[in-house]
Amino acid sequence: GAQARFVQLANALGADYRHVVMAMDNCFDAGARLSRDVVWEPMPVPVTKGSALANRRLFRSILRRIQPDLLLSYNWGAIEWAAANLPRVCPQVHVEDGFGPDEAHGQLPRRVWARRVLLGLNGLQVVVASRNLESLARGLWKIPARQVRFVRNGVDVPEALEGLRSRHTASPAVLRIGTVAGLRPEKNIARLIRAFAQITAQSPYACQLSIVGDGPLRADLQALACDLGVDGTVEFTGYSTNPLAHLATFDLFALSSD
Repeated sequence: GAQARFVQLANALGADYRHVVMAMDNCFDAGARLSRDVVWEPMPVPVTKGSALANRRLFRSILRRIQPDLLLSYNWGAIEWAAANLPRVCPQVHVEDGFGPDEAHGQLPRRVWARRVLLGLNGLQVVVASRNLESLARGLWKIPARQVRFVRNGVDVPEALEGLRSRHTASPAVLRIGTVAGLRPEKNIARLIRAFAQITAQSPYACQLSIVGDGPLRADLQALACDLGVDGTVEFTGYSTNPLAHLATFDLFALSSD
């Protein structure tokens, strides 16, 4: 999500801006989707997992060296950059998109306090992607309302989609169901596969399920499809740099995320 949004924004901003990208996992694969005129530099950073103080010193030294006009940080995984920017080295905007499985059923107290201090008391602008996150930020995290900005996730349906669909020549007798997601626990693709198995047993149509994306649960999900006897009609495409090409072939898009 955050990577795809950065790519869209950077492509829209064009060559008038320069981006230095630091990934907490040092994976820069999303850069392949940036336009040729985007000026950007991947900067590998030796992040020490579980060592917040060491990371803060390193990150702060990087900020002082490169002196960015604006620092953008995304989600809890990059919260240490807010710590590194205290006291303030440069303007910063922090973006919160949601939570992983560890916070699906409630906020972790130490993270709540960290957000209160590093985002709220530090006076950072915080962008949230949902009204629920806005309520959490202003209520539980106690970030002043003037620092919280709700920005809707826009969905642009490209005109090219209809052209792709019109050229798609799959058999009309097959109902094609599909999804696009990272194969992680919170996306709950297992739920989708189980639902698909039930539909396959009851539907008068021949059905096919296409799962576009990759992640750590891929082997487990493939085993589940095999156990349920639908491995012949469940397709795992792997990671795709052009999900639109797959979306154009779907009759139905299914979202099973928690």
